[in-house]
Amino acid sequence: MIETYVEKIRQQNPWFFENKKYSMVISNDLDSLATAALLQEYKGWKVSGFYDFDGLYLSDDITNELVGIDIAIDNGLNIDGVIFEKAIDNHVCLISKKDSFNPNVININLIDRITNDGSYYNKYCGSTVLQIWSLLDKPLPRNKTGQAILLAIDGAFHGYFPTRRLDFRERHKYYVSDVLGFNELVEFEEKYTKQDFEKVERVYKTDGRVQLEDGYLNTKELKFNESFRLLELKSLQIKNKFSLVRRFKPERSEITKKIRLEKQEMKY
Repeated sequence: MIETYVEKIRQQNPWFFENKKYSMVISNDLDSLATAALLQEYKGWKVSGFYDFDGLYLSDDITNELVGIDIAIDNGLNIDGVIFEKAIDNHVCLISKKDSFNPNVININLIDRITNDGSYYNKYCGSTVLQIWSLLDKPLPRNKTGQAILLAIDGAFHGYFPTRRLDFRERHKYYVSDVLGFNELVEFEEKYTKQDFEKVERVYKTDGRVQLEDGYLNTKELKFNESFRLLELKSLQIKNKFSLVRRFKPERSEITKKIRLEKQEMKY
């Protein structure tokens, strides 16, 4: 990642660079799981929670402060003494530049103050995992399929291929090449068609969803192990049983998965 962005993250979120262990709360897609795998490998963080946009589920072995992975947190929570206010994500969380935001979030679109009402089409439209892959300076997968999967996660490759209505290509190239330092990925995209990447999406189910069944995560919709092998990621250890601790009232839009964590009455 270009040094100016690293420095901005370091100044606003020094917690990421400290030698402190955090417990991760993941969401329901491959972007979240792959990001968590990176942080498990490089930072020693563990998965201790799951969020499905309706409820927060935690394991009973939490000893550390929580960090949301690919979850946009607007305000924090204190859950029986466990703090949940930090997050890493990629969503456009501001309606306008007048909006306040959570300073404990690592997100390129927040760094650049991208808003729904004025600069949405200048946004970073890549994945959370690409941001953290770059920030941690992890080498790209050495195999072509792994690189294609990395670009397919969260549909990042779509930014390179214009549609009749939208053309993000220059912004995509700026963020992926100039900011994240992955010019190799842009050159990779130049060699293939949109249909090639869509095939990777289908074959490796990169847009699949994680579900919670009887307290345990079910990743059958994702080719989890095969994708991680090709991405050259270590297996993500998630053997915990999760229990519902909070119900939330989501604030959703077509623009973002931004979630205002508002404590609701328990439904069990």
